[in-house]
Amino acid sequence: MRFRSRLVFIVVVVSTYFAIPGAWALQVSPSSLTFTATQGGTIPSSQVITLSKYNKRQVGWTISDSATWISVTPTSGALTQIDQVAVSVNCAGLGAGTYNGLVTIKAIKGGTLTVPVTLTVTASTPPVSIGSTATLTWNANTDADLAGYKIHMGTSSGTYGTPIVVGNVTGYAMNNLQVGQTYYFAITAYDTAGNESLYSAEVSKSIY
Repeated sequence: MRFRSRLVFIVVVVSTYFAIPGAWALQVSPSSLTFTATQGGTIPSSQVITLSKYNKRQVGWTISDSATWISVTPTSGALTQIDQVAVSVNCAGLGAGTYNGLVTIKAIKGGTLTVPVTLTVTASTPPVSIGSTATLTWNANTDADLAGYKIHMGTSSGTYGTPIVVGNVTGYAMNNLQVGQTYYFAITAYDTAGNESLYSAEVSKSIY
């Protein structure tokens, strides 16, 4: 009896799965946040971070911050395709300067992303109250060639700015003086030829 040999072919099917790059990876926009505030001023408006990914498969995420002056809402979620997170800052108790922190987003799949947060706090400017008045009066000069008077004013004794020419009067109201400041005044007389007298005795007034 003769046997014919048979060739048996075994076909092995190997299934290979390729992960689509970035299919699970989170994207974030914007990539950084900047806030500005003034000491004692209003708190800056919150800003929004948008989380997104390419596919629609749901993935859980959490978010945290690295500084006490940063807060985020919400702190976790389940992302299908797009989510948003509000980031706020609180400058209460902070001195003037620049502060840096991080917001960190972690996904169950897709890794970790960080968003730098910068807060710049500027020094507060004390309010300036304007509107106070100092009224000056003086005795008249009796010289026949008198042309008028000049008022000399400064914020330190004996040091004056550009004089104010007031003409031939014996009184003048200095307006718009700053509250909390002391002003020093002296009067000079000048004649028709432009000659000017020595300073009068100095007087001062503190504005409260």
